[in-house]
Amino acid sequence: MGKLGRRAARPSGCRSVSFEELLGGQSVTIFANGADAVELWDELPISRLIATEGIDITFAATFAKDTQFVLHGVNTAPPTGATGMKARMGVGVGCAASTGFVTVYQLTGENTYTATAVNAADFSGVSKQYRLVIDPGSSSLKVYNGPLLGTVALTTPYLGGFMGLRSNVSGSSPIISDLRSIEH
Repeated sequence: MGKLGRRAARPSGCRSVSFEELLGGQSVTIFANGADAVELWDELPISRLIATEGIDITFAATFAKDTQFVLHGVNTAPPTGATGMKARMGVGVGCAASTGFVTVYQLTGENTYTATAVNAADFSGVSKQYRLVIDPGSSSLKVYNGPLLGTVALTTPYLGGFMGLRSNVSGSSPIISDLRSIEH
């Protein structure tokens, strides 16, 4: 057992590698002070995993509506008139703003995303175990909560980036714990 007190579910014959040391074995929470608040963890780059090995991660999450786990985030040039870099969610999974349905988001512009729901039940405010899989060489993201919730085609080749959290509602926060990578 790790510091978080439980093991993530994983396929038989696979080994789980914990990100606990990088995240300090803690639950991770961000508190948004406005729209499109993104926190990226530069200790957790994912481009190598997607490009060569695919990615297979699992974590426990409690999503408020309109909050997401950032599977692939990037720093972009600032919006017109602003200074400094802006963290953005390239690909994320979380609960939709109005329905609470588990949804995959893909960046299409400055604070604009395509949103594809993968279930038809409100999962907001409830702790759930998630698994996100992109098979090596694939351009599809599979989202699991026990059984497969859905598969979404990634429309852009996401290269370079980091994992993190996003909230689009002031005062709302996703809570993530027990983040693990599954090695096949």
